[in-house]
Amino acid sequence: MLSILVVDDESDVREVLVELLKEHGYSVTGSETVAEALRKISEDVYDLIITDLKMGDRSGMEILRAAKDTTPTVEVIMITGYGTVESAVEAMRLGAFDYIMKPWNMDELLVRVERALGRKRMTEEIERLRERLRNDFDTIIAESENMKEVLHLIAQVATSDSPIMIQGDSGTGKELLARALHSSGRPNGLFVPINCSALPETLLESELFGYMKGSFTGATVNKKGLFEEAHRGTLFMDEIGDMSPATQVKLLRALDLGEIRRVGSNTTVYVDVRVVAATNKNLEALVREGKFREELYYRLNVISIYVPPLRDRKPDILPIAEHFLEVYSKKMRKKVLKISPEARQFMVRYEWPGNVRELENVIERAVVLSQHDTIDLDSLPFGERLQQPGVIQQASRGQWDLKRLEKEYILNILAECSGNNSQAAERLGIARNTLWRKLKEYGA
Repeated sequence: MLSILVVDDESDVREVLVELLKEHGYSVTGSETVAEALRKISEDVYDLIITDLKMGDRSGMEILRAAKDTTPTVEVIMITGYGTVESAVEAMRLGAFDYIMKPWNMDELLVRVERALGRKRMTEEIERLRERLRNDFDTIIAESENMKEVLHLIAQVATSDSPIMIQGDSGTGKELLARALHSSGRPNGLFVPINCSALPETLLESELFGYMKGSFTGATVNKKGLFEEAHRGTLFMDEIGDMSPATQVKLLRALDLGEIRRVGSNTTVYVDVRVVAATNKNLEALVREGKFREELYYRLNVISIYVPPLRDRKPDILPIAEHFLEVYSKKMRKKVLKISPEARQFMVRYEWPGNVRELENVIERAVVLSQHDTIDLDSLPFGERLQQPGVIQQASRGQWDLKRLEKEYILNILAECSGNNSQAAERLGIARNTLWRKLKEYGA
């Protein structure tokens, strides 16, 4: 229940105000003097203070100042029969919400009380959103200017219900950003992720929209789809570019009308879901090729966020590496505390085709294999090559042939996986199409 403090040295005025506000569902306390009001403000927290301006030889301005010093979000309404322009301006300058002249109208006063409390609720909600956003972004490291711009855009759109498209290479952290958007905009609902490339067309449709018992072989019970699970929450659809044309049509209907139908059902289910889609493909090119519906592309791409690859975020590389070093050292209960200067230099110069995911895998591996408190060059998967005669001296002059090292590393992993591209991509922490692009680049 919202609490209000009424301060007035005229007992009849004070009592009328207290009773009026109590009748409208507020918790109300009265004070006769400035001294008593100041004591109560120091002891309790109020949502709104209504105070007379002149009370004997003291002023309601003292109450206004003390209230704002103690609880900056409290709202204050000043009431007076001796108002001047100067006193009104001074009250508003000190943070008063409103200034009412006596004799006041009860209905008008109640309207102003509700407005004041409405502003307080809005201010507190905005601060809660900002705090959640700060907490979520604690795990998103952004020292580079281009990544700071990404976080600034996310902060702007976090509370929007519009569909959001996050584009960028595999491993750049698109799902992490989607989770930050969700918990800052729809924290009371579920965050429901799905990888559209991981399921065949028929299974993806039933996963998204649900199905009825008997609608197909194996459908032994009625089942909610992910849209229903994400009601009042967020549905994160990764690799949206791999969705079949038939499923694209149904997704478009769900976005346009906010309704879905389970497979095998004629009943419409209305859902309130914010969709965040992600892809590492060029959807515009897929639209031109007729592989992705144009109207769905524009419906999903209301707000577009591009996440730059790690190679374009050089200032982020070492802070991210140190973050993962701390995480995996604690997880494995090992005292691996630092990264050597040579290893740090290599990490900054390396292009990280697998982006943050590859960097995480490299640090995890280094912590697992480490025998001391420092990650050296030989702790990295490139270590044997880096320790060859002359390589360290070249490194100090910035003359590493990083492309050659990257090629040898990827080809070695591929050989260890007996040429299985899927297994090699998983071990490298990169997408299969990224591995394919790299192999084509190498002529392998």
